[in-house]
Amino acid sequence: MESFFKPAGMDTIKTVDIFIPKRLRDIDETYVDAIKTSIEQQGQLQPIEVAINPRKGKDKKPYVLIAGAHRLAACTKLERDVLASIVKYKRLSLHDFEAACHLREIDENLIRHDLAPLDRAVFLHSRKQAYEELYPETKHGAVGGKPQEIIENETISFSNQRQGDTMSFADSTAELIGLTGRTIQLACRIAENIPAEHRDLIRGMDIFKKQNELLKLAGFGPDVQKKLIAKLSEDDSPAKSVDAAAQMLSGKAPDKEADDAGFKKLTSAWRQARKKDQDKFIEYLRETGEIGRAV
Repeated sequence: MESFFKPAGMDTIKTVDIFIPKRLRDIDETYVDAIKTSIEQQGQLQPIEVAINPRKGKDKKPYVLIAGAHRLAACTKLERDVLASIVKYKRLSLHDFEAACHLREIDENLIRHDLAPLDRAVFLHSRKQAYEELYPETKHGAVGGKPQEIIENETISFSNQRQGDTMSFADSTAELIGLTGRTIQLACRIAENIPAEHRDLIRGMDIFKKQNELLKLAGFGPDVQKKLIAKLSEDDSPAKSVDAAAQMLSGKAPDKEADDAGFKKLTSAWRQARKKDQDKFIEYLRETGEIGRAV
């Protein structure tokens, strides 16, 4: 896939000269303090990445942050300049420039971090949105690009230049992080169907560290989701799964016998499966985060 930016060198710049767009993940102050200590002891070992800001005017900062918000926050706390890898945009519209910066931020997190299933779902869904902003021709049912506000009166729409030879979102993402199209599709379904306020409620709950539980929650409407989350978060709740919580909301006790029957059915199918099918299923569980990478 064609790069949107070209390197413009490495430099030490003032933190106040960097505009910070809205980020997908909040700053973790504990992590910032750890980085701050490391920088104090060893110096800044890894640069942040910034783009030269295409917006003009006295009130506009020279650079836009792409990656490295925690490192930038640590240097700000230390009141010291930050080492930055600087990139220049190609002939992009302002609309495309913002989407390209957002996509680059997302990709760095997808590549660098061992994300929990919920965080990965949010990043993948956000990547889909940013990718389709940059490549409107890849959006399902789209016909051509759309008018753009052009930086410095440029007359070329970068999106329209790419029509006809652009990878789909699923193919592009699979190539980037090595997940199957099916896994990517399921992750996007989670982010699309679980509202942000509900994601905040379930973040950190052990039950939702498994993608299948997230998918089950995503299958309910927002009002029911809120009730299910409340039930699952109760102290000493007998509900240990979304299915069990749904049963309780309907006035039934969690069906342990049914759970046992499902387990027996699963183990029976496993024993009867061929070795290559078992291996394929294990790989699927790894991809979806149901089991650890090392098995």
